[in-house]
Order: sequence, then structure tokens, then C-alpha cells
Amino acid sequence: MSAPGDYDWSTARGWEMPTSKQLHLTAFMRPVSLHTGAWRYPGSYPDANFNLAHLKSFIQKLEAAKFDAFFMADHLAVLNMPTEALKRSHTTTSFEPFTLLSALSQVTERIGLAATASTTYDEPYHIARRFASLDHLSNGRAAWNIVTTGNPESSKNFGQDEHMQHNDRYKRAREFYDVVTGLWDSFADDAFVRDQESGTYLDPDKMHVLNHSGDELKVRGPLNIGRPVQGWPELKLEHVGLVHGGGIGKSLADEEAKGGVVTMEASSEQLVNCLRLVVSSAENTIWSVYHTANTTGNGTAEIDGSSVYRIASNTKIFTAMAILQQHAQGKINLDSPITQYVPDLASSGHSQIEWNRISVRSLMSQFGGLQDNYAQEDLLAVGGASALGLPPVSDATAESLPACELNSTLICTPAGLLDNLATSLPVFPPHQQSSYSNAGYDLLGLAIENVTGKAYEEYVTCNILKPLGLNATTFVAPSRTTGAIPAGENQWGANLGVGNAAGGIYSSSNDMTRFLRYILNNYNNISPTINWFSPLTYSTGSHNFFGAPWEIFRTTAILTETNRPVTILTKGGGLDGYYSYSLVIPDYNLVVSILLAGDLGGLDPLLGVINTPLIQAVQALAQNDLKQSYAGNYAATNLNSSIILAQTPSQSLHVTSWISNGTDVLVPLTEFVAIQAGQGSDIYYQLIPTFETRYKSQQVGEVWRFINVLDTPAETNTTSDIWNDYCVANFDPISYGGKPLTEVVFWKDGGVVKDVELSAFRVVMAKK
Repeated sequence: MSAPGDYDWSTARGWEMPTSKQLHLTAFMRPVSLHTGAWRYPGSYPDANFNLAHLKSFIQKLEAAKFDAFFMADHLAVLNMPTEALKRSHTTTSFEPFTLLSALSQVTERIGLAATASTTYDEPYHIARRFASLDHLSNGRAAWNIVTTGNPESSKNFGQDEHMQHNDRYKRAREFYDVVTGLWDSFADDAFVRDQESGTYLDPDKMHVLNHSGDELKVRGPLNIGRPVQGWPELKLEHVGLVHGGGIGKSLADEEAKGGVVTMEASSEQLVNCLRLVVSSAENTIWSVYHTANTTGNGTAEIDGSSVYRIASNTKIFTAMAILQQHAQGKINLDSPITQYVPDLASSGHSQIEWNRISVRSLMSQFGGLQDNYAQEDLLAVGGASALGLPPVSDATAESLPACELNSTLICTPAGLLDNLATSLPVFPPHQQSSYSNAGYDLLGLAIENVTGKAYEEYVTCNILKPLGLNATTFVAPSRTTGAIPAGENQWGANLGVGNAAGGIYSSSNDMTRFLRYILNNYNNISPTINWFSPLTYSTGSHNFFGAPWEIFRTTAILTETNRPVTILTKGGGLDGYYSYSLVIPDYNLVVSILLAGDLGGLDPLLGVINTPLIQAVQALAQNDLKQSYAGNYAATNLNSSIILAQTPSQSLHVTSWISNGTDVLVPLTEFVAIQAGQGSDIYYQLIPTFETRYKSQQVGEVWRFINVLDTPAETNTTSDIWNDYCVANFDPISYGGKPLTEVVFWKDGGVVKDVELSAFRVVMAKK
């Protein structure tokens, strides 16, 4: 049994003790070693770079040792280095990767074969054809390391006097990626019939002509080789790791990027801060970048994942989790007034704030109408009043401010907070308008203390930090040797006192990434009746909402080929010298942590790398998975019943043909739905996963629903068209014989879709 106020992690839904993980090993070859002097090592083979017998022996030993992949770097010019270094290096020349890996594919069976190929000085048709060939020769073991070429010497080998500029290289690379993957889809998996009796070798209906015409490239297609064994060969980014289907395929790394620092629009050399950025899935880190400022404030000499920052208002995520834990135990009712848990608020009869109308939930979602801070914000303390033309104030007015406002050596206390709020005016009446308030989270910290009988810091440490193994996360400044401490004015070591619940935590990127992963995996289970990612109030922007404490952004501008919105949960926070930013993108199972110490000038380029390119790349991965796993023709064995599911970037997985016992379902269904929903007939039927699962025999059933989508752009030009963007989802509008008409179950065997069941139609159809 847990102690009073403790959160019982052993019974929390979704919580599992850490399990062992499998280590994946890739040999980084060129084609023998990256060390420039490796050829001189005693017992080595000086001619190994050009000795196929040695290379065969090396890769066979790697395969026997269970390595996952043999990765071959490449350059398109002799490396630009001093002559004295050039004459000693064996890395200046090597085999062309495709030729070598094709040969090595014939003497190996399992190890992956990753080749570097540049998007700058090659054509997508060549790249697509070479990798498709290697994938067939190796029976599905090819991988593409996508790079742009950063070495300016390369241009002179391709008839160009000037090297392509950074932005131009990346613009071409993103389009290049789309063309190559499109060419790999030139033929369906079953396009080659090879029927000797009929003389039919190829089914032309299963050949797709790309007809790409973009800003950088014009390629008709189709590719003159069958679809690769893997569909798409594995795609890899320099210094990122293998990412199936593209993963982060549009945030392409420069060929010259080293040490995990990926070149951005603003290179790390331009940054004057210490930063750490991590992009992660729900299980693993996908990509990270770091930078150590040239001038620091006597902190750590080198930034890494364990370096500690002040995370400021990202502390509110921990506070909100503590409140949800207490709600799950029945100790806090989110809709009860805050006065039930902080009764001292009600003791001041002359307060103009309607405390009995402000609930715990409204404080969590910035809907209480309270002031932002109770201290540490007044211009009398922080300076700058005269620059704004503000008049002087009397000594009595200054003395009326909280004691910790004007004297930074004093710690802001709960008593001071309550005294200040007793005489404060509301910003808005409760529930009238959302407005950011740190003071609201200060009160939530007091509520946790009063309910649990523990100091807020003690409760969070014992019930969140320790159970999750967040060992670098504290409320007290750790040793400066681990700190990311900027030069100049900063709040390293400052004690926020009662403000700890709003912004007092220190943490590392390793810990924040682990914490965000836990949240992504458990947001619907921390309290059994709460979805932690749901918006609770509107913000002032048309695409912005407040959660608890999430600042939620929802936009249709990222996915250019569809009107589907992307939801990004964010939480930002700042103290003098520090800024932290957390993003959770649940639709794509991604989290991002940015910790920054120093000048904020590098933040915008970082966000530019993350948001649109990252989401577009993962969207492409997800859509390819839909195409490979779910799209196709399904037909019943003994009935004239069939359904064709297709995937396109604009409509995702949708129905293109549907016959039930000889009846064309789509025509009458569209008319019925259009009348029922008050829409026109310009609709299509998109399939949406419900995340419900069923089981029978050896098969696992994924339950999906289809929904009618109005095939009309959201952007409108006339007043009468504004309702085209109005959509209220109903995934269960009709049933037949007690079974939902819109329910579709994909039955999988060994992770592969074998059948689709249409529940209301009482039919199971096999995938052709």
C-alpha cells in the first residue's frame, strides 16, 4: 500500500518496468576504416581499400558477429586537405559504393548494405535504379544514406565552376527524395505476371507513371526495374541512423556534418549559446544536435545529453502530472474550487477575485483570470521604466510590492503569495478569457502540499522523478561542472521559493526526452478518466489552445497535399539566460526537447528544422506504410463482393471501389450520407484507425472506421463558402443488425494484413 499522497506506480495503467533493449550495430566503413592512418596499423592490410578478397573477409566476419549493416561512406572529390596530410591518408580514394556492395551482396546473406549517394551531383532516376538493383541483388538488404554534397571541390568534377549554395542543395534534396521514392513505386508488387501460356509478362494497369515536374527536377518515369524487394530500401541520414521509409528523410544532413552536429539554416558556428536538441519516437532517439558556446559561465566544458539546464515553465508539466496523480487517487477533484485545497484563499473577505469560481482545472488550463506573476516582474525591480516614459512612484508604492520583488536575496514564500493575491485585481473574470498565469501554478503547488502533507518538491521527487529514473532532474542547482551555464546574467542557482511549481526545475535533455516519452506512451492512462492531451480552453489565435499545461497548436499549413490538421502540443519556458521548449506530436509518435542557455538567437532556425520538414517526412513514412500494408484489392471467395482501398497523399487510405454481393455500394451510400449530413456529393470515404484490437485464432484484428470527408479545400473566397471547413466527426452514424456500418477490421497474421472484414456486411475478404 502506498503512503498517503504517494502515487502508486505499480498499479498505474500503462506503466511498465523498463525492459531490456536490443543493441543494433552498424560498421562505418570507407570501405575499410575512417581513421586516416588505419592502413599503418600492425597486422592491417595496406591495400584493403582496393582488395576485394580482404573486403569479402571483413564483411563476412561482421555478419558472423551479428552486425546489422555495413555502411559505406563516399565523397565525390579527393578530400580537401593539406598535401602533407593527403599523402598519409588512405581515405582519399576507395571503390564506388554500388559496385562494391553489389559484389559483397553475393557473398553475404543477412547483413544490410548501406551506400552513400548524393542528391547534389546525380539524377534521381540513376539513384532510384541503382538502389532498386542493389535491393534485388541482395534480396532486400539495400539502404540509402541520403546526403547533400558539402565539399565545394566536388562541383569542378561535374562541369560547374561554383558549388551549389546550402539552401539550394537542400531544396533540391527534398524534391529529389520525393522523386526517388515515387520512382520506386513505378510498379505494383504484383505487376509482373510472367504468364508463359498467355504471353502476358506485365500488367500495364499496375504500372504507374510519375510525371513529376517541380522547381528543381522534371522526371517522367516509370523506373525500368521492378519494385524493390523492400518496397522502399532503407533510408539513412548521415549521423542519424537507419530510418525505415524515410523517417526524417526531409531534414537531410550535409555530407560534411561531423560529430552529430547537423548543418542547419543557421550553422552551429553562428550560435552564441549552449543548446541541446533531441527528436525522439516513443521508444528511441531519432536525431540530436548540440552546441557548446565559445564563452560560458564556468559550467560544463562540453554540452552533451547529461548537461543540466534550468527548464523554467516546463516545470508545469511535472506539476500537472502531480495533480493528475492525485486526481487518479480521488484526492483532488479537478472541478472543485481551488479554495477546497488552499483554504487560506477564502479567508480574505475583501478579495476581488472570485475564488469560489476558480477550479483546479481552470488553473491548470490558464482559465482562472489571474495575474501572471506575484513577484519578479515589476519594472521597478527589473528596470526599464524610464525608457517607456513611466512616471516615478512614491516610496510607499514601492514598499507595497512583495518583499522578494525588490530584494533578490529574499525567497518568495507561500505567505507572501497569499497576501499578494488577497489584494490583487483579476485580469478577467473566471472562465471569461484564457490568460497565462504562473501564480496559478504556484497555487497548484500549494494544493499538492496540502493534500499530500509533503513539500511540493518532495512529492514530485518521490513520485515522479525517482520512479521514472530522472536522476539529473532536481529543484536544487547541481554541481556547476554539469551545468549549461551561459556567460552574463542568468538565474543559475536562483531559488524561486513558492514559484518552484511554476518554473523551478533543473533538468537535462536525456531526462526531458525520457519524461516526454513516458507522457507520450501514457497520456491517456495517468488518470483513468482524463486524456491529458485534450485542449481545454481557446487562446487568442485561431489555431491555438491551452491544455494542462500544454500550449496547443493545430494547423493545416504543414501538410501541403491535404487539408488534414496537425496537432502539436508545446510547452515553452524562460528564465534569465535560459529557454526550454518541449513538443509532443502524438499523431506521429514524436517528442522534441530543446534546452538552451544563452542568447535565444539560435532558437528560430532550430524550430525551422524541426516543424515542417520533420512532420512532412514522417507523414511520407506513414503514408507509405498505409500504401504497403493496407491499400490493395480485397475480394470474397464465394460472393461477388470486393473492395479496393487506395492511398494518396491528399486522401490518405480511402475507398475507391466497393461491391457487395453484386451491388455497387458507393453510389447509394454517397447519396444517403450526403442527405443525412447536409452535404453535397463531393465526398470520399477515408479509413481511420480506432486503436481497438480484436483476436481470433492466430490473427490480430485492427479495428478501423471509415468516415465521409468533404472533398473541398478549406480555403474559401466567398462568405457563402465558409461552412465548407465546418466538420463534426461522427464515426458511428449507422448500424445494420446491431453492427456498425462504418466498421472495418484488418486481420493480420504475423504482422501482415491478410483479410479485411466489413462487420455490418458479414463478409471477410482476402487481400489479393
